[in-house]
Amino acid sequence: MSLDVLLIEDNPHTALNFQEMFEDEDYGHRVSVAKSTTVAKSLIQKRNFDIAFVDLDLEKKRAGFDVVPLLKDKKVYTVILSGHDEDEYVEKGYGLNCNAYLTKPYDLEQIENIFTTLDRHNEFILSYRELLKTDYLTRNEFTLKELKKAENYLLRDDIKLFISGETGVGKTALSKVLHLAQFKNFNNYVHVNCAQIESTLLKSELFGAKKGSHSEAKTDKAGLIVGANGGTLHLDEIACLDLEAQAMLLTFLDTGIVQPLGGEKKDEVKIKTKIICSTNESLEKMIQEKKFREDLYHRIMGKVLEVPSLKERPEDVKLFVDLEIEKLNRKKVFRFSKAAREKLYAYNWYGNIRELKEYFKGISDGKGFLNVSDLPAWIVNNFNKNNIPTRSVLTDEQIAYVQDNGLNKFLEKISSEVIEHFYHKNGRKFNRTKNELGITQYNLKKYLEGHSK
Repeated sequence: MSLDVLLIEDNPHTALNFQEMFEDEDYGHRVSVAKSTTVAKSLIQKRNFDIAFVDLDLEKKRAGFDVVPLLKDKKVYTVILSGHDEDEYVEKGYGLNCNAYLTKPYDLEQIENIFTTLDRHNEFILSYRELLKTDYLTRNEFTLKELKKAENYLLRDDIKLFISGETGVGKTALSKVLHLAQFKNFNNYVHVNCAQIESTLLKSELFGAKKGSHSEAKTDKAGLIVGANGGTLHLDEIACLDLEAQAMLLTFLDTGIVQPLGGEKKDEVKIKTKIICSTNESLEKMIQEKKFREDLYHRIMGKVLEVPSLKERPEDVKLFVDLEIEKLNRKKVFRFSKAAREKLYAYNWYGNIRELKEYFKGISDGKGFLNVSDLPAWIVNNFNKNNIPTRSVLTDEQIAYVQDNGLNKFLEKISSEVIEHFYHKNGRKFNRTKNELGITQYNLKKYLEGHSK
């Protein structure tokens, strides 16, 4: 594929050699040469380039650094060419998000690898953008900009991605899209929800364990991290790692080596994987409380993406509500009154996309036309159904009933009275009662059948 190449080089001999090499029949690229940062900046503003090679020392020492941010703003694949191999310059180059840093003397294989890598990365970006259209929908301008930032993660194997956002906003869905764009299948994609694994077992689940290393280790067991070799490891709810597990993770991030609990050096496994971390907690606050390691924090905060809550994305609420209604209509004709739709659009969806999808799953067996009266109270009145009262709702009489009759009898009685109250309040309307109480059709039907005899 023929590319538009910008070569920023003040040495005429070097510039001519590169230009002839890039334009010959093996490459066939179109080359523009800039001998100074002034000329380069003018070309960058006027033209679109696929790739730029930037010499660091131009009209003054390290002047090439000045044009790198302009190139990255235009999404140009940027390669720094330099005689400086000191860490401070290499670090600064990558800190400006250059894609590669080559030190003199350059050889032909290095240049060929650059173009091969660029072709691969262009393929990743195209795949990512196509997947977003189907697997991670949004019309929110801020979210679209954040998703755009993730492209740098695809372009660099050494960048770690951190996704911040409330539970249910789609952090896992986004990590799957990023993995699929690069690896095409889920064979080496590992998602670990650290909040769902018992803390005492989390270390052995992640890193593996040798037989007898702890009371549950009846046999040798490989860790989940090993399964992500050559792919993507997504550590979700990373805030749930205890300090010991954090220390082990830090060692892995620094060395790429996984050693199972109770293992020796011969049991070590070298792993190469892309890293995505996410949480809905404030790690900064946890650092202050000495619950999260600051050094680990800095290691995982490579590229940070913030996914806003659904209540901050009203255009997306309408998008998802309409899509879910469309899905319902593939199975059965469902109509919502205009007023009911407006209530669904206006609700804050405190549980984000996850709550929205779960709600529509729950009405798939309901009647074909729904009005405001058929919607749950929390949607109609826009309150968080998961908020628990801070004070006790139990009366002294109820506590005495539990003591005399046991908890099961009390729960049975209170459930019976609540269902009876709402069923009669709603004029014996089945779906309205089911939705207002937030219970399944099966449970309400079972109760009514049991009390009609």
